[in-house]
Amino acid sequence: AWMADLVEERSQVTGLATVMPGEPDARSILEEAFALGLAGVKLHCHVQAFAPDDPAVAEIYQACADHGRPVVMHAGREPRSPAYPCDTHAICSVDRVEQVLRDHPRLKLCIPHLGADEIEGYERLLDRHDNLWLDTTMMLAEYFPKRPSRRLLEARPERLLYGTDFPNLPYAWDRELCRLREYGLHEDTLCRILSGSARDLFALE
Repeated sequence: AWMADLVEERSQVTGLATVMPGEPDARSILEEAFALGLAGVKLHCHVQAFAPDDPAVAEIYQACADHGRPVVMHAGREPRSPAYPCDTHAICSVDRVEQVLRDHPRLKLCIPHLGADEIEGYERLLDRHDNLWLDTTMMLAEYFPKRPSRRLLEARPERLLYGTDFPNLPYAWDRELCRLREYGLHEDTLCRILSGSARDLFALE
């Protein structure tokens, strides 16, 4: 309800709901959220301690598919931290996400951070599943050893979204934008990554 009020107050904000997999009335919570105008659902496997293919998440996927709302889900294995209530490498993997895509072909699923340390695996999933999107958050700013290839950025730009963790993580606000420019992508490709793909995924006007 707080997020719905914020969206109504600030038209430039697109708000998402969240819910705990397996909690009572999860579907009805999402029905209410969508009725209030929220554009999708955000889940975080590390924080909420669940695997992407856990049966408890199925009703969330189904509700989103029925309403045409996307799920943005941190399902990459990194960052691994003892602060999380689970072993992120044990519950997250490309294979688990692919099982979700197979089981819910009408679901629009976006994986942040390009899947982090499994970028190549998620690149292969983009070739096989038209209901998968990836976002670039933190992966263009050279904070991690792996950097996306130009091939990935050019292959399916309509399935890639620019993302940033700024200001939650403090770094130069334009660092990722500058790195993205350095790839020398065609302007149409750049526009698709920076805005077009998000507009399509969240059905923005």
